[in-house]
Amino acid sequence: MEVLGSTGRVDLMLIDLAMPGMNGVEATRQVQERWPDLPVLFSTGYTDAVRFGGGEIDQNRIVGKPYRRDELSRKIDACLRRRSRAPGA
Repeated sequence: MEVLGSTGRVDLMLIDLAMPGMNGVEATRQVQERWPDLPVLFSTGYTDAVRFGGGEIDQNRIVGKPYRRDELSRKIDACLRRRSRAPGA
């Protein structure tokens, strides 16, 4: 939150689903209270990533570890395209 608030424009947030203290979905909820239009891409090394999001995460917004450059690039592009098509973007 501190970094997002102190930088200029942030185009996309890439966040790990499994983190100490709170998971990526919980952190994203807090971030989106202040920046609701910020696109978010989740990262995970777990094959059952759905357990972190309670089923609310679109699989198109999850990139697995280890990253494959083509997959990461495709998912980032998709997140940014969704943002540009959103009303008020």
